[in-house]
Amino acid sequence: MNETTAALQHEHCDLLRMLGYAYLQNGQPERALPLFRLLHAIDAKDVHAAESLACTLLHLQRADQAVAILDRLVRDETATPLTWLLRGQALVLLGRMPEAARSMRVFVAVRNRQDFWRAH
Repeated sequence: MNETTAALQHEHCDLLRMLGYAYLQNGQPERALPLFRLLHAIDAKDVHAAESLACTLLHLQRADQAVAILDRLVRDETATPLTWLLRGQALVLLGRMPEAARSMRVFVAVRNRQDFWRAH
């Protein structure tokens, strides 16, 4: 793949991402879902695409599917504070409160650690 092809692919992914967010912001997660599924399929290692897909699944009340995606990020040690927050929300929807509480505690700890490093 040459630089031009890579740039075009990147622009296409950005367009899909923006359209997906627009759908989410306008209460249409069912329209955002195929866009974020495609982005996740294009690059399964893209943490942002995985989190976007999980967020969309939460909007659609598909917490079990969201947890599967988020747990993979945790296993792969690529979880961000957003991963932990979304995971906590999904676990609450599934009624798994002890696990949800742990995810929220990790979210706060990781977020605070990142805020500390940004401030210094």
